[in-house]
Amino acid sequence: QLFYVNHQREIIFKLNKLRADTRSSVSAHSVRLAQLVALDTALDATLAVHTQKLFAGVPRLLGKRFQALYQQHQQAVTDLQSDDPQLWGEPGGWLDQFNREMQGLLLAELEVRLEPILGLVEALNEEDDRS
Repeated sequence: QLFYVNHQREIIFKLNKLRADTRSSVSAHSVRLAQLVALDTALDATLAVHTQKLFAGVPRLLGKRFQALYQQHQQAVTDLQSDDPQLWGEPGGWLDQFNREMQGLLLAELEVRLEPILGLVEALNEEDDRS
């Protein structure tokens, strides 16, 4: 869980800087885009607390998933009466499955957090196409 939380913090830190830089660049382009940046800033301030609450629950759920996969593994080990920890992280192993799921969650969170930045970039591109 701590591993995931640390990655969340790193994502947030880096994307906050990227978003600030993007806002600065986009708002300097035109009055219309400066208004869009002001709207993005207001929406971000409004939704930030809710977003943080939602994403803060992911590590806890991931911890439960880890326990469930480990229990399934323990049951399989009991049935087979053999266990090789070196195989846990190999493709098809329970730990490999957990790692892939965790990576998928981090990528999904990154994608959701990137959406507003991508929206600003797309608006800038549309503005350039009109010019």
